[in-house]
Amino acid sequence: MIKKIYHVLNSEGISGLYLRLAIRSAKLFPRRISGYKKFTNLFSGKGIEFGGASESFRSQGYFPVYETASSLDNCNFSSETPWEKNLTTSKSFYFHPNKEPGMQFCTEASDLYMIENEQYDFVASCHMLEHSANPIKVLYEWQRILKDNGTLLLLLPHKEATFDKSREITSLEHMINDFECDMDETDQTAIDEAIELYNKDYDIGIDNTLYSSFFNEDLMRDNFKNRLVHHHVFNLHSAVKMVDYVNFEILHIENIIGRTSFGIHNSIVILCKKNLSLPDDANTNFIKNSIELDNFEFNI
Repeated sequence: MIKKIYHVLNSEGISGLYLRLAIRSAKLFPRRISGYKKFTNLFSGKGIEFGGASESFRSQGYFPVYETASSLDNCNFSSETPWEKNLTTSKSFYFHPNKEPGMQFCTEASDLYMIENEQYDFVASCHMLEHSANPIKVLYEWQRILKDNGTLLLLLPHKEATFDKSREITSLEHMINDFECDMDETDQTAIDEAIELYNKDYDIGIDNTLYSSFFNEDLMRDNFKNRLVHHHVFNLHSAVKMVDYVNFEILHIENIIGRTSFGIHNSIVILCKKNLSLPDDANTNFIKNSIELDNFEFNI
């Protein structure tokens, strides 16, 4: 044990040792979304995940979707991504060792032409939507494939605790304009800014072998192929306003940062549901509360 600690100190430094100890302790006491147990019934049916597979949804993650779902499909933008290789459109999404694999789709999240309306009880997405050039279009597409009263669990990175810290938060007006212009994934608007303002002090992968840094200028410039760039930058308030614009009924919001079973991680959490008769002011309290929650200091 002492030899292992010495090896980690020599190869990864104090920060690496701390990270490994944090991961080990978090496996014993996993960080969960606040009050997650009262929402587990919302994720017991047929779902689809966009991006992933995600550690946030495993048994030790923020919300153990893979444990609760009766079936789960998946969608990635291509058969070849920086995170996955040789994906095929088939029953090949293995999300749980004791459950049948789900259907793997390879298509843009904004164009789910092969999926009919109202097919799913829930949609789950972790740190994926910020990579989309047209997030409002994506949200409308997810709304289309959800059954009435179906649930969306959306996790996004908070700018104050990521390499986006030096960038400006994307306004709702910007995202609406992208939607009205039918912006597609060839958009290069954010590339130069993302490279110029990349804050390596908040990239947990840049000096640690447990993670892969997102910063590679050549790969970032070829963003249509690699999707490394965050087109849009969020805090909780801006994300809540975006979800409200698409008329999801918000059930729970939260900022999470700290030790998890997969390391030091941060997430904006929005849990909401499809409601075709949603009143205009239904999310007012969540919008106000999100401002207060964003005022808390973020420390990695």
